[in-house]
Amino acid sequence: MTEVCTLSSDDTDFETYRRRLPHWRMRGATYFVTFCISRGGLNAEERRVVLDHICSGDPDYYELRAATVLDDHVHMILRPNSGFTLRRIMKGIKGVSARELNRMRHTRGTVWQDEYYDRILRDADEVREKVRYMLYNAVERGLARDPWEYDGWYYYGMADKNVCPTSMADKNVCPTSMADKNVCPTSMVDKNVCPTGMADKNVCPTGMADKRER
Repeated sequence: MTEVCTLSSDDTDFETYRRRLPHWRMRGATYFVTFCISRGGLNAEERRVVLDHICSGDPDYYELRAATVLDDHVHMILRPNSGFTLRRIMKGIKGVSARELNRMRHTRGTVWQDEYYDRILRDADEVREKVRYMLYNAVERGLARDPWEYDGWYYYGMADKNVCPTSMADKNVCPTSMADKNVCPTSMVDKNVCPTGMADKNVCPTGMADKRER
């Protein structure tokens, strides 16, 4: 059963709902999203197909800041465009990529786990933290030596190698232009994702403000 609570004001629309995992929605927010394969793993060709499909939604449906497709899960940082909810975007990403993977494998059935994890990113520092985590995921899993050369990795602007040259890999991931972006509406920057006072009203489950990706 899905439980929904919506909060509205002049500068923000905030909604939470829960399935197996809690989900928070806020107009204009940038999200860190993780979803996992239901069984088995993805080979290099399949990872590329999934990444290409994720990239194809930018800029029509969302602004994609970063994505990494690993052998058994995917991480993304994106901001939905006006008129498109994260739930709708995720249904499209998972549904279309699952059909393509089944076609390639000559199989049928579920490819991705039903649920996904999402977190609202509050400021540019948190975006940099998540990009760095995503960047080195492939190295930690033994899928690449140079994270910038991993074929399942996407970072906006990398097509020209002008945003973060390879030599920057050991620095702060250098998404310097992100500092000027409104990663979260201004009123939310100094709050804990869950608006002040809402934690006691069962809108945000206890402890979720500090929850990190699995």
